Amino acid sequence: MTRARVWAIAAGSLAVLVLIAAVWIARGQRPASRLAGHPSCGQAVNVGLNYDSQPPGCLWQAYTSGGGADAIMVNYTTEGDPVTYNVDIVSKARIQVSIQSQDRYGPQGYFTYVCQTMTRQPVAQLPGRFYLVLTGCSGPPDFLDGSRLTIP
Repeated sequence: MTRARVWAIAAGSLAVLVLIAAVWIARGQRPASRLAGHPSCGQAVNVGLNYDSQPPGCLWQAYTSGGGADAIMVNYTTEGDPVTYNVDIVSKARIQVSIQSQDRYGPQGYFTYVCQTMTRQPVAQLPGRFYLVLTGCSGPPDFLDGSRLTIP
């Protein structure tokens, strides 16, 4: 077997293991608060160019209609480290976000934020993908840009 083929098999195996770990981590997470009648937008695992727009799209729809909802999104860094975003829209003026980061090259640990507003920003290079941008946020500075929190 050629060296290139061995590397391709190893890379493919690693990708499968990362995806299995992501699903396992996402299923182990639960929303911080569950309100009666509060719908869930589900869970997503985003690895590389694989992006599930359903949970953030559902959160955006709930926010713009004034309803509550929650979702869990696990995004992997380029190096394969999971960062889990648990977003809970409590009301039009209160959005709670908890982030569990295992990023070896960024902030690590568990972080909680409370934000006041949400907007949606498309990613120009990747059609169909967008960021949720929360403003008026309070919490530890690790994921904030001033009082702004961006959820990829």
